[in-house]
Amino acid sequence: MSNTEKVMWLLKRLGEAPYELGVTELADEIGYEKSGVFKTLKLLVQGGFVVQNQSTKKYSVGPALYRLGTVYGERKVILQVAEPVLKAMSYMTEETVSIGIREGDDAILAYKIEGPISIRLENRIGRMYPLNAGAIGKLLGAYHNEERIREILSQTELTKNTQNTIVDQEELLLEYEIIRSRGYAISDEENREGSFGISAPIYDQNGDVWSCLCLAGPKERFTKKKVDNWIGLVINGANEISLKLGYNPN
Repeated sequence: MSNTEKVMWLLKRLGEAPYELGVTELADEIGYEKSGVFKTLKLLVQGGFVVQNQSTKKYSVGPALYRLGTVYGERKVILQVAEPVLKAMSYMTEETVSIGIREGDDAILAYKIEGPISIRLENRIGRMYPLNAGAIGKLLGAYHNEERIREILSQTELTKNTQNTIVDQEELLLEYEIIRSRGYAISDEENREGSFGISAPIYDQNGDVWSCLCLAGPKERFTKKKVDNWIGLVINGANEISLKLGYNPN
């Protein structure tokens, strides 16, 4: 059994009854020396994946696994709710429609439906977006905790992907204010040349924003007339998903 397999076994075992086990019990079950099992558990404790009860000295799953489970549950729910909206929007616009989520401080592509036209954006599920460029990244940055986003920006050197990418911290914070005031974000060739995107916030039942709805494609297809119409379409789609998630705007 490799070290990776050992880690997976321990986490799965602690996820089963009695949910709290000591080093000796785990070592006996897995068939390894106590010293090796203890070393692995120590690393898992440091990462927050396992915690040790100081009274019994036994181990159980930690907060890091709880957070990952929460993220998985939230993502699964929102995708089930959002899928009909995404399909309808993709059919009407013939462009790519996607859901972006914020996991911790990171903006990530969670789900997408490609438009029927052959020219497509090469965005894979799980792709991470910068908080200073792109409709998904900027939208989720704008609705992140302001104190935390300032801390992130002060510690990060913003990358200029194109001539339209914002790399000045104060300019980006002003852009966030504009996004929040109008309720949507626009990306005009910020992540890559020739791309265009529109995104709007999705609110959960607590009124928090950790996800968004995005419509994107080649800029040549996003004419002014279409953009004017599609901004409302994206906002309405995001609002529909928000209501289905239990959001009450009143």
